[in-house]
Amino acid sequence: MPKEGFLIQAISLNKIILRIDPSQEEIGKELDDLYAQIDISSQIPAKGQKVEKKLPEIPLFSELNRDELHQVVSHLKAKHVTRGSFVCKEGDILLATLREGDFFGEFGFFSDQKRHATVKALADLEVLEISRNDFDEIAKVHPRMRSILLNFYKKRIIDTLLAFSPLFRQLQPQERAQLVSHFKLRRVGENRLIFKQGSSPTSFFVIKSGEVEVFASKGAEQRVVLGCLRGGDFFGEISLIFNRPRMASVRTTKTTELLELEKADFDHVVAAYPSIKGTLEAFSRKRLEVTSHIISSSWTKKATATMV
Repeated sequence: MPKEGFLIQAISLNKIILRIDPSQEEIGKELDDLYAQIDISSQIPAKGQKVEKKLPEIPLFSELNRDELHQVVSHLKAKHVTRGSFVCKEGDILLATLREGDFFGEFGFFSDQKRHATVKALADLEVLEISRNDFDEIAKVHPRMRSILLNFYKKRIIDTLLAFSPLFRQLQPQERAQLVSHFKLRRVGENRLIFKQGSSPTSFFVIKSGEVEVFASKGAEQRVVLGCLRGGDFFGEISLIFNRPRMASVRTTKTTELLELEKADFDHVVAAYPSIKGTLEAFSRKRLEVTSHIISSSWTKKATATMV
């Protein structure tokens, strides 16, 4: 059995035993030894002292202290899922393969409460389930629980958006996982300037939700809208690819959530993944050509109109 799933297996076995025979409450004492190991593994050793880490990192659970873990375990319910069955269903793009110790279902805790992905059992398995109501009750006593889960939620949001992006969907799940740490999730209010025409490029952006307007200006009064971009679209790549100032300005038309990749990380990504670099270069040339044509035609029409 993989070490990463040892604690989860122990909790699941505890739940199954109690389901069969509720009187076996002393079985919980066995878990206390595991809790103690987690507490020990999280301690900061004194100078010159080594603290052996007895349990491996386990998503979510390793972030909890002893009291928080007790609260979560007390509300978990063991559920058997047969091979080929769907735990939940929505979508058809492979986002990840989960194994012992991994968790899922946190999207509904922070978004619209709808399922955003399908989870299918590749083998018979036992899952530990906690309801939203129970989680909310625990979070009232242990507020840190919400922030811990929120951090995982943000990482999953980024990975999911990359999986659906035409630019990144060619990557394998493990490759996307390596990119996630480079992106920052950023929320921008309505009618806010993301960057200004003529400025030096500092970041590349992918839109998670919302809308931005791309426009170019010539003087104080001449302004031409080049287009509007929405969820899944990306922008800011032309100046980074061709090492030139921004050709246009970008502002939000409504509250917008963005994934931001700073220049140093962008350079690292295109160097590490030639396929992404090739796609970006081809797209940038086409976008640059269309943008230049729109700007040139617009300025010519406006100049002609002033002479009539």
